[in-house]
Amino acid sequence: MTSLARESLGQGEWKVRRFHFHQQTEPRILRLSGSPPAEFAPVRLSRTLAQKGMEMINSTATGQKAEYPLIIAGPPRFGPAGLFLMLLIFSMLSVPSSSVDAQTTVAFGCHDSGCNPGEVRLGWFVDGGPLTSSHVVVIFEWVNGSFLALGTQIGAPMDVCYPSMAQKFKVDVYDSSGTNLLASDVCILNSTLSSVVECNVSGAPIPDSGSGSLSQTINSTVTQQISDLDMMVRLAHPAVGDLRVTVTSPMGTTVTTHQNNGGSSSNIHVTYDDSGIANASPYSASGNAMKPSGPGNMADFIGECRLGAWTLEITDTVAGNTGSLVNWCLSSTGGTTCTNADFVRSDSNVDGQIDAADVIFTLYYVMGISPSFYLPQCEDAADINDDGLLDIADPIFTIHYLFGAGQPPQGPTISCGPDPTPDGLGCANYPPNLCP
Repeated sequence: MTSLARESLGQGEWKVRRFHFHQQTEPRILRLSGSPPAEFAPVRLSRTLAQKGMEMINSTATGQKAEYPLIIAGPPRFGPAGLFLMLLIFSMLSVPSSSVDAQTTVAFGCHDSGCNPGEVRLGWFVDGGPLTSSHVVVIFEWVNGSFLALGTQIGAPMDVCYPSMAQKFKVDVYDSSGTNLLASDVCILNSTLSSVVECNVSGAPIPDSGSGSLSQTINSTVTQQISDLDMMVRLAHPAVGDLRVTVTSPMGTTVTTHQNNGGSSSNIHVTYDDSGIANASPYSASGNAMKPSGPGNMADFIGECRLGAWTLEITDTVAGNTGSLVNWCLSSTGGTTCTNADFVRSDSNVDGQIDAADVIFTLYYVMGISPSFYLPQCEDAADINDDGLLDIADPIFTIHYLFGAGQPPQGPTISCGPDPTPDGLGCANYPPNLCP
């Protein structure tokens, strides 16, 4: 016999407990990025559904009075009994259509950073097709040659830590009735062909003109050098021509995705993608891919590191209307591992000073003298001329700077900061105490 309980954690964190009266079991935990907006609450499935292999609780997010749905599959890996229960659930939802909706796509990503050991981070958002706030998303993991159900989610785009040791995952997206299959996608962990999706489910108000801007952040944990980046934005506002929307990367690159276009048309639900249609009304087209209005385009982020704080800023430039940000997501592909750790250029031996000792340290490294000892903890700091290489040019550059009339190193030099020109070098171990 199973009893369910709930408790509230910190903002954006929900704990799911599964208690058996006759045996002890560890609680399973899902951490959600942000709190679902009130438009998704409450969605309740039948008690029968909750008892047949999927356990549903309504968790209350911190500071919110509304209750939101969370449907959790039983143990991550199902035996024959679990599979039988899953079949019962699908039969209750009725038989889905045999083919996906050609107008609907799902951006689905997986990665192994930002979660506890033994967990994988899965994220998704839906593009195109019917505009609905309550898609039913079924998540599967690849186990022993087949996809087994891992869980089900209803409503907003999500960015969730799931307990799983699998390397391959799939999502099926149904309409709000749970009967029509709209889209499906597969993600392979750590594959350059797979997307990584991170979301912020906000609900924050957009201030009227003269009252400041709305600024929201996605703190990415992904050490991925970007080869392609898209951004989904969904907001409610009665006159989108009043709005300017920008996104700024951890490296400081800013792209304007919406620049006071659309006049008195309402709402924005767009995936900004350089391969999308031209930037023009309607903007509430169920997440359809659309080019940014500019200045800038999404390709401006290529080569940068995904890791760090991404900032979405929405400014209402005309008084008289207010709105709210529903949610926004980043989706990128890329293969090279990177880092945006702060450091000081030319401090090759990471002692907090730029002096002759740094010249000797770098020279010994590039000449192969005691390489196990003279190994840069922060390659970016040792790349004094910022050309993406560690070679003899770097100590020579430092000599000219310290003892001649040479140019100062490229930043950051006076205070700590990230590498302004992403390359194949990294900075994993620059001492944090040197960057107060």
